[in-house]
Amino acid sequence: MIKFGKSIKSVIFIGKGAKGSELSAAKELQKYIHKITGVLIPVKSEESMKKIRFESAFLIGTPFTSEALKELVENRLILTPKDDEGFVIKSLRLNRLDVIVIVGLTGIAVKYAVYKFLEKFCDVGFFRDGERHPSLEVLEFEEIDYSDHPKFKYRGYLAHTWIGETRYRSTGLWLFDDWKRLLDWMSKKGFNLFFPILTYNEIYVRQFLRRAFPDVDPSEAARKAHPLPDELRLKSLRKAIEYARKAGFKIAYWAFPRHPSGVEVYEEEALKRFIGALVDLYGKPDFFIASPWCEFPSPGGVSRWDAEKKIYRTIKLISPGSDLIVMTWDWFIPFWRSLSTGSTGFFGRLRFPFDKIFAEWEAHKKMPDDVIIADWDRNFFIPTNGFEGRRWWYQTHISFEWFDLPFTWFPPTMYPVNYAYEKKAEGIIIFNIAEFSNVLLCDYMAELSWNPKLKFERFLEYYAKRRYSRGSWRAMIECYKLLEKASRDVLVYGLVSWLDPLSNLEKVREEDLERCLSLCDESLSKALEVYDLERDNELYRNDLLELKLVVYKLKAMLHLKRAMKTRYENPCLFNKNLSECIRWLKKALKELEGDARFSISSTREWIKQVSGADITVYDEASKVHKGFITCPENLRELIKQIEKLRRPEEKDKPA
Repeated sequence: MIKFGKSIKSVIFIGKGAKGSELSAAKELQKYIHKITGVLIPVKSEESMKKIRFESAFLIGTPFTSEALKELVENRLILTPKDDEGFVIKSLRLNRLDVIVIVGLTGIAVKYAVYKFLEKFCDVGFFRDGERHPSLEVLEFEEIDYSDHPKFKYRGYLAHTWIGETRYRSTGLWLFDDWKRLLDWMSKKGFNLFFPILTYNEIYVRQFLRRAFPDVDPSEAARKAHPLPDELRLKSLRKAIEYARKAGFKIAYWAFPRHPSGVEVYEEEALKRFIGALVDLYGKPDFFIASPWCEFPSPGGVSRWDAEKKIYRTIKLISPGSDLIVMTWDWFIPFWRSLSTGSTGFFGRLRFPFDKIFAEWEAHKKMPDDVIIADWDRNFFIPTNGFEGRRWWYQTHISFEWFDLPFTWFPPTMYPVNYAYEKKAEGIIIFNIAEFSNVLLCDYMAELSWNPKLKFERFLEYYAKRRYSRGSWRAMIECYKLLEKASRDVLVYGLVSWLDPLSNLEKVREEDLERCLSLCDESLSKALEVYDLERDNELYRNDLLELKLVVYKLKAMLHLKRAMKTRYENPCLFNKNLSECIRWLKKALKELEGDARFSISSTREWIKQVSGADITVYDEASKVHKGFITCPENLRELIKQIEKLRRPEEKDKPA
């Protein structure tokens, strides 16, 4: 046993040449051991190793900055890490003393190693919605011999920038501290690609508009587009990008050329101004992601690849060190475009012939060799079907604008990631549109980017041990398993959000809904069993709220489904079921009221405090996001809509 804690003399040794990320890693190790044990272990240079008396120690760094680590590697007492981001963690007896060695070939690798040590061996949890650590007098470790390295060269997390939601969900309303929290979490989870979107809200900055669109009144366009002052947003995002660079992240800009009027621009000179303005304001990125929204048919439109060729040439002219990424999602733009024409339902979206889509597919096979394909949710099963040998990344949603599918995807998630690894994908991108959605899936995807073969069942235990106390984690595993089982028949729309039941009831059979509700109810009961143990755990309270919302929503949907069956035949029974539906919606509303995270009203107050800005822009944007249950204001509106369905209890059927 190697022990650290109270009454134990311990030291953290670093190489005499340590700097930057290595020093930061040592400080992080010191900080979290202090949080766990209350003991502040001193950080010392390895030169003092023979002079200081100690009972246990950490030796962390690289073989290039530490003579002691170099000697251990040369004598094969520890293995050499597999690549520049890989690491080795090993317990040793050195000079009859207990030492845990944490070694990587770079400072970034050492940092990854420290965070993995804290998670795997100290049960510290780094989650998207917060952190948790145990409280112990002594940390004890048996023999450790662990090594790891990422299986994808690039590992990115993409946070969307919608502003029409609560600040808790919307990165479009973030300032630097919010971005910093995201980047710190990404670093702890082994991500290395920062992926800001510079297209929606970000182009409405006066400095950008003057450079890119001389025909636009920059002050008026900036005022109308966003409730926060453009100088504040520009400063925050520039600071975040610079912070990411200093932390060792690669930078990718998702920026399709879009005029403030909403029209895409693909003329050569306009593209030069647009991309030049991005580079001037935010610096040169490692990657540009092009996402042209042009129509297939002529006249007036150009194909995706025709537009991307122009973007490619412009990038190579203005930012020659940057690579272009194109997304297979764009090849399905016809489905999206058809929605704006009044087409409804899946078959309504197929108004464009498939031969146009496959023509786009064929055109993309002729791209230059350095163009990267991001296969969006395995749309085209890249790199097969003529794309063999090409650079490609796997990109996947874990939440959407209007809803997310929290548990439906968990077991299958492993398979496309494993497929991407076997087919030699360079990178993996996790796309979270509604922030703080799917906390469990965020964690699982982060683990899969390092270990694509990690089974969900094994991960679930690892997750629960870090998130809950020793007396609770087994019950919470059962809770999650029941939820996963429930979602096999019915998509459980949202631990965090709401899909309007009026437009989706026909998609769900009543018996499936009943079975799903029974399992979710049992899951909630499992979670409530450990309430007394976890009442002070904020992460558990987050989960409990979301579980309640799932159950209340399903109960409301079930009663609404039953009501609709008897709407004309039995108005009395119809109204009775409608009342039950409303009762469960009001229970959900009661859970949400008073929680500032989810309140549009509190977001509006925050906007006023930060900027004193005109918030009509935010109010307009929020109108299109009425699907979210996580806004009490939106849920009240839904209750009003359903109350209007009540019928006079006469026996005669209407014509």
